[in-house]
Amino acid sequence: MPLGSDAMIRTSDHGQARCTMNTQRSHSRIWLSVLCIVCIGCTVGCVSAAMIQEVPDLEARVAGTYELSPGTDAQLTIRISNIAVMSGELKTDMNSAYDSRIALGVRATPHSGTAPLTVKSGAVLIGDLAPGGQREISVHVTIAQDAAPGVYDLPLTLLYNYVGSTVEYESEVQTLYISKQDEIAAQITIADNVQVNLHSISVDSLNIGHQGIITLEIENTGHGTGYNTVAHYYSAPNSPLTVIDGTAFIGTFAPGQRETLMFKLSVNRNAEAASYPGGLMLEYIDDSGIAHRTDPRMFGVQVGEKLAIEILDSHISMHPGETKTFEIEIVNTGVTTAHGAQSKISALIPFVGVHDLYSLGDLEPGATAKAEFTISVDAQAVTKPYKMDLFVRYKDDLGNSRVSDAVMITIDVVPRTGLDAFLHNMILLSVLGGLIVILLYGAYAIRADKKEKTDRITKDKED
Repeated sequence: MPLGSDAMIRTSDHGQARCTMNTQRSHSRIWLSVLCIVCIGCTVGCVSAAMIQEVPDLEARVAGTYELSPGTDAQLTIRISNIAVMSGELKTDMNSAYDSRIALGVRATPHSGTAPLTVKSGAVLIGDLAPGGQREISVHVTIAQDAAPGVYDLPLTLLYNYVGSTVEYESEVQTLYISKQDEIAAQITIADNVQVNLHSISVDSLNIGHQGIITLEIENTGHGTGYNTVAHYYSAPNSPLTVIDGTAFIGTFAPGQRETLMFKLSVNRNAEAASYPGGLMLEYIDDSGIAHRTDPRMFGVQVGEKLAIEILDSHISMHPGETKTFEIEIVNTGVTTAHGAQSKISALIPFVGVHDLYSLGDLEPGATAKAEFTISVDAQAVTKPYKMDLFVRYKDDLGNSRVSDAVMITIDVVPRTGLDAFLHNMILLSVLGGLIVILLYGAYAIRADKKEKTDRITKDKED
């Protein structure tokens, strides 16, 4: 083989050697890369597996003891806790910021679900919940009026994040967060208690300044039976209604049972005709011997006008020293009947009541009656208009004695004129009487003198 051919071969062999070496180096790099990837993957996988196993575990409970009543509103306190625990030790140098058991940015939204209630609260941002941590939220609910007793779930939707995995590469930690939605529930209890439904309200003689009766018809719309049940009526603070008899005994009050309750009230004289708040509350013993009170039921109590009277136009005039009988027409303009009504005038100086009280009988609303009075006025009374009070005494529908507000009547005392003035002028009559006496005495004296003279002459003739 020529010399040149050997060199080529060597060259070729040498080139082949270099090629083989380069190939081996490439394969080594590939395997090293694969090994690194596998190692990193295993590390990440191991960490991820460990972290995924230790995730937040959230639960909800009602704080305190609640027995909700049908037809009522309630403000529930729900306690949300993270009960996650570490099942094994996690071999890592990561601090608590990378603890996968922490629920991050928890947001809770309550729902009614199948429970017989309406949730009136919206979503609430709770924040972070570490293992063993808890937060409380307030949930406003309204229980259905016809809710059956029992234990119900109050669902809550929880949205939050937690650490899914972390990779530490060249002193830098890369964190993967996972979003989670949990559906949990807190249990609530609806009691089988007594529920009061108010069917009707009526009042009798409940007028300004009067005592009256309020009548309530109620029904037990709950699922529980009340024993030794007692009903209590109460007035709102600063109410013009005063409770005289506000207790009524019911006894056994079973579901669906209706009762009619009557309470006696008094209305302040300064009250106005309006509706005022009143309330009803029941006390009872349940099947277990436990005492309960129903939630107050508020309602309006209508107060009517008191007896109002008016007098029709009447002109009354008198002369000084006169005694006069006159009639006045009285109208009941109120809304209540005046039973056994008696009208009376208040005669003050210079008047004297001769007959100042007159019986009207029963005076119904809108009715008119005539009253007759006799009064005298002093002879020395100053001639001018005088005011005089007229009022009506009566009994209301409950037999209570009442007095209406006074109305004013006007009596004009006017001077006499003409012959009437002369005949009632005491000075002139006294002078005239004196003159008449003098004249009569003079006439009598003259007549007696004439008679004496006549008798003397007659006697002289006889002698």
